[in-house]
Amino acid sequence: MVPAGALDARKLQVEIRIVLRSDGKVLDARIVDQGRMNRSGEEFFRTVAESARRAVWRASPLRGLPPHLYDQWREITFKFIPPA
Repeated sequence: MVPAGALDARKLQVEIRIVLRSDGKVLDARIVDQGRMNRSGEEFFRTVAESARRAVWRASPLRGLPPHLYDQWREITFKFIPPA
């Protein structure tokens, strides 16, 4: 969700690095751009990033992941792009 008053939503793209168990349960979900999270003037980014991170946790466990390819999807990065 893009916060009210945020301009140029495309600049609010967030990458979340996720570590999964073999059953698809999320073990860790971290916002990749920690520098931007801590920068003054990035309140909208922080809001969107925390929302994206919460969405990952709510989606756990991820379903439909092929068990025989676990080594390929054990650690993945999701990119959340708010609608323009």
